[in-house]
This record gives sequence, structure tokens and C-alpha cells, in this order.
Amino acid sequence: MAIQEAVAEVLPDVAIFDPAILTPDNIIAIMVEFLTRILFQQVVEDAGSAWNKAPSDARTAQAEGELFDLIQIAIDRHLGPRLAAAGGQLPRAEVERLQRSAMDDVWRDWENFA
Repeated sequence: MAIQEAVAEVLPDVAIFDPAILTPDNIIAIMVEFLTRILFQQVVEDAGSAWNKAPSDARTAQAEGELFDLIQIAIDRHLGPRLAAAGGQLPRAEVERLQRSAMDDVWRDWENFA
């Protein structure tokens, strides 16, 4: 599901997906969006009931949006340049290493932000 959401976010005007229309920039943007969504889901699940401590549902939604944006910036900062340099193709181990590095940044930034 996350990959479909990532494609829809990056290519909102495409009614029927055709892989032939993908550019290297599209592929990188889809990968960044996809990894952002995956990490966001993981953080929200790991936080568990911590979200219930917000003073209101509106504040919870706002915090989730801020966290999503923070994750997206970190993923783009870590993976974007490497993916561009590698033509959108990186070994799985490298992607995982970059994800961990991005997640470290997210936690550090989130702790300073919250």
C-alpha cells in the first residue's frame, strides 16, 4: 500500500500507472516518499500509546504531520543525493544504512523539537 501511496503522491496526475513514463528523478522521489511512509509508520507504531498524551486529537494530528515532514526531510537529505549519484540504484545494505542514519537524525531532531 505504501508504494502505491508514494507513486500517487509523486505522480498525482497519472491516472493509469505506466513504468515507461518514470524518469530517474521520479524514481528517486518515489523511493524517498516510500521510505518516508515506511519509517513514519514504524515510528508511530513504536510510539504506541505515547500519542495519547497529546492535549487534543488536533494536536496529535499536527504532531504526526510535523513528524512526517521531519522524516521526509531526513530521508531526502540522506538518500536523495546517494540515489541520484547511483542512478536510483543502491544495494539494499546501503539503503538500510542510510535509513538508520536518517532515523538517528529524526530522533535527535524530534527530541530537540518536542
